[in-house]
Amino acid sequence: EYITLLPNNLNISIGTTFQNKFKTASLSINATGLLQPGARGLHINYELNKNANWNFSLFHRKRFILEQELSQNLIFNHISASRSTKLGRFVNWTNELNITQASRNPLFTDLEGLSLVPEGRLVSAIESSLNFHRNFKSHELKFNLGLSPGLDIHAKRASLSSELIGTYKRTFVRSIWTQSTSMGTSLGSAPIIYMLGGTARDVLVDDGNREFPSLKSPLLYINRFGVRGFSGNYRNGTTYFQYSNQLDFQLFKFLLNRPIASEVFSNFRVGPFLDVATSFYGNGIFDPVNILSTQQVVSSTGVIVAQVIGYKNPLIASSGLGFSTQIYGYQVRLDYGVGFEESKFLNPIVHLSLGQKF
Repeated sequence: EYITLLPNNLNISIGTTFQNKFKTASLSINATGLLQPGARGLHINYELNKNANWNFSLFHRKRFILEQELSQNLIFNHISASRSTKLGRFVNWTNELNITQASRNPLFTDLEGLSLVPEGRLVSAIESSLNFHRNFKSHELKFNLGLSPGLDIHAKRASLSSELIGTYKRTFVRSIWTQSTSMGTSLGSAPIIYMLGGTARDVLVDDGNREFPSLKSPLLYINRFGVRGFSGNYRNGTTYFQYSNQLDFQLFKFLLNRPIASEVFSNFRVGPFLDVATSFYGNGIFDPVNILSTQQVVSSTGVIVAQVIGYKNPLIASSGLGFSTQIYGYQVRLDYGVGFEESKFLNPIVHLSLGQKF
């Protein structure tokens, strides 16, 4: 269920990491729960760094969804294994195997005659990606280009997905300029659906509740956060593009012009941002699956009959102001954004993100 992917609840996560003295192997265990009713999570990660970097990960997530007519448990299990090798000083090549099992278990309903039948699916995917990362004196550039074939084993449907994610960062004396671009597309009978809107780890996020076309049976739902003037899943599609531009000022370092001992004030940043994104299904925005409405218009004489097809402008944008700092090593960020859609500004929205940098 895609709604469980939205970070719309505050929770407590406790973890520990073990590492050998040569720092060639590490084991991390992380558990989440306590605050959100019916929710739990467990993440175990083992990493081995020798001639190549090996990573093995196990993730378990459970959510209890309480709805007016039907309540259910949603369980998500994910296993991954990856191997990364260096192709050069700044380039890595990573190959990863992912196996995902998801199930929906109804608990009770107040609808008479509705059978509570558990649903489940098993998905596997292989991803191969090139990673470039280089630091200059005052610049940082990194991007990831990935290609991933996937298979829904139960439904016997397949997909082929490709995605490019890049970030450029320029550091000045008391400010940081960050640009982020991502784009992706997914083809096949069970494509990946990309959901746009909101910010990662936002405890205030609301579900944009954008519908999904019935023509598609998605392999996976993937959030691509970053358009901060909207709620999560405000736009979705099998093809997407997203761009963010942000300038952060180290406010107190600029005002005081001296070293600051306080962690909160020394890491405090404020700055404007601009986000632009679009998504659609099929071969383009005028593909029939993107039609919102169709109506016939008949002339007064009845001789001329015209069909009017309504398409929604898939482009959304947002602008606003962000505030961020660090408390006991934990990132805290507040974004105030105003969305722009269909040539008009929407009501402002606030995001409170914990533990996530832009």
